[in-house]
Amino acid sequence: SCPRSLPEIRPATQSTATFLLEANHTTVDMLWKEWTVGVFGRPSIEAMIRRGLQKSESQRKLYSRRKIVIDEVKRLAYMRTEPESVIVAAMDQYMVQHRLSMTKLQDLIKRRAAEGKTMAFWLVE
Repeated sequence: SCPRSLPEIRPATQSTATFLLEANHTTVDMLWKEWTVGVFGRPSIEAMIRRGLQKSESQRKLYSRRKIVIDEVKRLAYMRTEPESVIVAAMDQYMVQHRLSMTKLQDLIKRRAAEGKTMAFWLVE
């Protein structure tokens, strides 16, 4: 079954086309795929940004919140010299273990960053 809201490219109203993000991600893996590869036959969010597409006005907050998770995946992968896929899987496992929604995960990452702490505890040695 298809999710209710699919990412889409809207026609340009002046010279700038906009895109929408999938709002119902329940895993970091789903979010990561949308961001880096694309889902439902759509280009990735990264590719759409490179093409100069803009976030729709109504999705600025959603974009900012999702980018917190994406940036954390990239940061931890760099810090640990691990593939992003390892970090994504660890984050998903943490979400399941602690019964976190995507919003709660985003809030936790943001709060720990403000405290100067890392989320590396996801990665069990």
